[in-house]
Amino acid sequence: MTDETVRGGKRIAPDRAHVRSDGEVDADRLLYADAFRRLSGVTQVVTPRDEFVQHDRLTHSLKVAQVARRMAVHLRREAGAPVDPDTVYAASLAHDLGHPPFGHAAERELQGILEGRRNRGGPVSPLASGDVPTLPDSFEGNAQTFRVLTRITFRKEDERAGLNWSLRSLGAVAKYPWERGGHTRPSLADKWGAYGSEVDLLDRVIEEVRALGLWTGERSLEADVMDWSDDIAYAVHDIEDFYRSESIPLGRLQQDDEEWDDYLAFVAAQVAYKGWEASDLERVATEVRRHLPTQPYRGSARNRFEIRAFAIAMTRLLTGGLACADRGLVVPQRNRMAAEILKNLTWRYVINRPDVVMMQRGQQRVVRELLWDLRELLLEHLDTLGRSWSPLPPRLVSYGQLALRDDAAAGYDTVEQRATRAVVDFICSLTDRQAGMLHLRLTGDGSGGIGHDWLTI
Repeated sequence: MTDETVRGGKRIAPDRAHVRSDGEVDADRLLYADAFRRLSGVTQVVTPRDEFVQHDRLTHSLKVAQVARRMAVHLRREAGAPVDPDTVYAASLAHDLGHPPFGHAAERELQGILEGRRNRGGPVSPLASGDVPTLPDSFEGNAQTFRVLTRITFRKEDERAGLNWSLRSLGAVAKYPWERGGHTRPSLADKWGAYGSEVDLLDRVIEEVRALGLWTGERSLEADVMDWSDDIAYAVHDIEDFYRSESIPLGRLQQDDEEWDDYLAFVAAQVAYKGWEASDLERVATEVRRHLPTQPYRGSARNRFEIRAFAIAMTRLLTGGLACADRGLVVPQRNRMAAEILKNLTWRYVINRPDVVMMQRGQQRVVRELLWDLRELLLEHLDTLGRSWSPLPPRLVSYGQLALRDDAAAGYDTVEQRATRAVVDFICSLTDRQAGMLHLRLTGDGSGGIGHDWLTI
């Protein structure tokens, strides 16, 4: 336990009971936050359904955290790496907090609108008077996560620093620790980790990570561990859902050489830019195929045993041989190849399906129209934000007050821009179902009683 902890940019005494590490304190605060509980209603790959138990953002985050903690323990014990398992665990729990409802489809839509690339024809409702203004820092899910943790999650009345996490944990969750336009590598040009309103705090986070000896030249070593754990969870665990729903034909891929060869050609085309040798990719693919279930899923005990054995074998493959160097976590090429072979199963058999493409198109429309209509509604009722009663949802009132008061530093020169940021914050506090229900209300569908509590809890 250190003598003091840096939280919200201030050095404070450690946990008074001296029983929790800084990372444990941060994880505990997150577990009790509304923003974390919300993830149970947010798309992982497809929208959560009551009738089919599948991974949502919450179960995904829990598995990322479990894998990350085990990796950190191993790296610390076997390689002497200066990683803290508690810090990595907390960051992994938090890594997806900024995802909007409907996941990456909505993230792309918000980013396009706020950069001026997706304003399709202007107004879409009687409330709208024009296009949503662009924002200098647009939208990015990782930057939104940093904003949720540090600014818009309310914990204590006398704290204005979100969950008031330690700077070390914030460094571990900062996958892309720069603001928009802050990286020159083309593959990272559309990624960033903080908006202008939080960039000063991000600078302090980087200073702390450097002081702790965790800086890899680009980010924290602990962020490397969190990021690779995220890849593992996506590569392995989502496949289980789609095998059980018979969307990914793992049994056929294991038994049918023609199906497997066709899939491997698809993977090779997807990863051609990486410059891997075809013989190396085929060798790793053969190893992956050896562990695939042998039959289509029918709910039998053998099916369940085989898919669990597959998940265990793939997790071991992807976590094997890891090491640490001055430039961060070293992941063997074999592991990275296996991850791409697994992740592309979801792309080939699920995400590129016509019904999923059409579903995502509709989800993007919902988010787009929510942004336009809620912004106009907020602007119409700005004078009610400081009153004891407002026709706006309470969270939108809170985010509006915060944005109007504090976000001038982000380069938002107009009230309209600050209102836009507040509405984005509000949309990112909704589950998939809440977003859909609110969209129905705003488009005039009054059927069905839904009460008022779903907008206030």
